[in-house]
Amino acid sequence: MWNFNFQWGVCGDPLDIIFVIDGSYSIWSPHFVKQKEFLRGFVEEFNIERDGNGTRIGAIVFADNTEVAFNLKDHFNKDDLFEAIDRITQIGGGTHTDKALIKVREEMLLPSNGARLGKVPQIIIVMTDGVSWDPNETKKEAERLHNGQYPARVISIGIGLQVDQNEIYALSSLPKEKNVFTVTSYETLQEIKNDLAIRTCEVKSPEMEWTDCGINRTVDVAFVLGESTTTTPESTAQILGFVRNLTSRFTIGDGKIRVALVPADCNNPGFHLSRFNDRQSIFSHLDNYRMDAPTNAGRLHYLRTVTFTSAKGARDGVRKLAITVLTNKSRNVNATIAAAEEAKEAGIEMIAIGIGDEVDTDELHGIASTTNRVFRLLDYNAFRVRIRRLLYKVICKGETTPHPATTEPPVFPTVCLPVTPPSQQ
Repeated sequence: MWNFNFQWGVCGDPLDIIFVIDGSYSIWSPHFVKQKEFLRGFVEEFNIERDGNGTRIGAIVFADNTEVAFNLKDHFNKDDLFEAIDRITQIGGGTHTDKALIKVREEMLLPSNGARLGKVPQIIIVMTDGVSWDPNETKKEAERLHNGQYPARVISIGIGLQVDQNEIYALSSLPKEKNVFTVTSYETLQEIKNDLAIRTCEVKSPEMEWTDCGINRTVDVAFVLGESTTTTPESTAQILGFVRNLTSRFTIGDGKIRVALVPADCNNPGFHLSRFNDRQSIFSHLDNYRMDAPTNAGRLHYLRTVTFTSAKGARDGVRKLAITVLTNKSRNVNATIAAAEEAKEAGIEMIAIGIGDEVDTDELHGIASTTNRVFRLLDYNAFRVRIRRLLYKVICKGETTPHPATTEPPVFPTVCLPVTPPSQQ
């Protein structure tokens, strides 16, 4: 299950961040500790997720030699990460910054060590208080990071009054004014923490394969709006904004993605797969919605017996995917789960999204096809931060065995969707 029910930090989008920490003799031991304190505070601003899908942190210490403290793949929760930071030791020696950058490029930025090249941005943050032993080699190694097949963004932090400004600027990526930080002492290092976090978060993710979702993927997608999602004008506007947000990258049409909204009759926003062939038509329809609230069990029954039929536009041999959104516990949880089971038995892949803290987690798992098809969000705003990318992976890249559209006649072809399915009436 993807759980988003927590306090978000400054940065929601995932990043690969590697800290390059000066551990040379020029740094007084208490000041080295302050570097670690700064690193802990910086990490607090990011979403470190136990499944590894959030931001990943690595660290390396350099002097005469280099020591990898931990790789990007090593720690996927903050408690373990903080313990690893506390264990970082000062190794002593000269300031061989170039050696550290070589190890970052040749070892730490490998997929086998947790780097997600081409999928999320790679950020290298170099912290130093002096001049490297070989500034020319340091500059060359920084440029190799800047200009590689998967360019990394290098941010340099110069600490103290002895820093070589030319070297600090040579280390950093363009634009220099956004990637160079200087502080006068280790005592003032914490003052740049928030600004550094915000600047780091400005890095845009590489364009993903699912940016134009549907160009190379044929799928019938139905949104099932839970009972409580449309009970007030405010909740209705929120759920329709959610659907609009998620479908904004879909390539919609014959041979591509088709979208349905359940329920689809009477005073409700639903529509069948055959109705729209472009995004703008869907958006216009959503703007004209009026409220209705049949039960979740009734909606899932309708999904199976009406929405995913050839009479309503479902296509033979095409993947069938239903996204159920709940903001509260169903009026009849058992009936809802039973209706979901019937849908799954009919070959429909079920995703369950719970928004807010009133949702029954067991019900979400009962609806979803598998555990990793369950998503929890603190509120609708959380969708904008992370879950859209995860859902695109499921919708645009996920593979299931295609099932034919059922040709059974619609159960309720001329009347409104019932409050409950026939078996529960």
